[in-house]
Amino acid sequence: MRGRGSRRRETGTPSARDGTDTGEKDFDGRTIRRVAETISDGQTMEITFAGDDIPGGIPARTAHPSDIPYERPWVGDYRLTVRAPLVVMDLFWRADDPLRIMGFSRGDWEGDLAAMAKADA
Repeated sequence: MRGRGSRRRETGTPSARDGTDTGEKDFDGRTIRRVAETISDGQTMEITFAGDDIPGGIPARTAHPSDIPYERPWVGDYRLTVRAPLVVMDLFWRADDPLRIMGFSRGDWEGDLAAMAKADA
């Protein structure tokens, strides 16, 4: 048996590129892609990406949390959400603006996500 956070993988590392295009649109009309996998505690981790295309990366800079409320009505072109099973990470960004961390919660899910990313590395 492998260590904590291990899982049997059949399909490789999940990513937005591998996620299923759900045919749904989010509240801003962006295409939603979704991938889900059972994690170490038996719960389902769901990674949801919203955006009309899949960017090659994310901005290196991060907006300071105190600036975000003053930038309304800012809307990102892309959104990445991780549920494990509650929302534990929620990111918004545009190619030409700093990344906005809208929500982040520490927990065991971080190790599960890292294991998912390393599965086929």
